[in-house]
Amino acid sequence: MNIVNLSSIPRRSHAVRRRRRNGATMLISYNNFYDVDSLADVVWQACDGVSDVGSITHNVAVTQDMPEGLAAAAVIAYLAIFATESLVEW
Repeated sequence: MNIVNLSSIPRRSHAVRRRRRNGATMLISYNNFYDVDSLADVVWQACDGVSDVGSITHNVAVTQDMPEGLAAAAVIAYLAIFATESLVEW
């Protein structure tokens, strides 16, 4: 999928593992390691294969106390990166 929109439904790739150590979060896919910040971690964990991008955006806005537009931009940007790196699937 090339275009992320509010009705897209992302799910975490089964090949990716999440690890937390010393307050840092890392996503591990095969031999690739990705350090993620707390917002990226919230977005990645929300990719449950049920919630659409609109729902994820709304939940990020509420839980992170962000304006909806800023949350949408962040969610879409993270999802684009995650998709490029095969961390999420559609």
